[in-house]
Amino acid sequence: MKDLKDLYFPHDYNADSDEKMIKLIQIHGLEGYGIYWRIVENLHKSCGFITFDFGLISFAIRSENKSMIESVIKNFKLFRIFDKKGEKILTNDRVLKNLKNKKEKSDKAR
Repeated sequence: MKDLKDLYFPHDYNADSDEKMIKLIQIHGLEGYGIYWRIVENLHKSCGFITFDFGLISFAIRSENKSMIESVIKNFKLFRIFDKKGEKILTNDRVLKNLKNKKEKSDKAR
């Protein structure tokens, strides 16, 4: 089993005060907010990158609301989608920053 510190990532307690998040909650309520955080959790588990496929994402976060998942990903500038060798990849800049900081701390401690 993974060490507990490997299962942790920083969660900003004021994330819901960000303008993008306010718009997300205004339009999709707390379900949209929950979808956002479930995707972020999965990105952390997957080293910052997941395949951009609504069916896979829907299954991974245990939500069947594919239209809301699509809106959360595409309409609020919270995620980036890019092409890697013909495959669409989803990421989030904050997740990548968290993972980079974690690696730097680990390397420094070593």
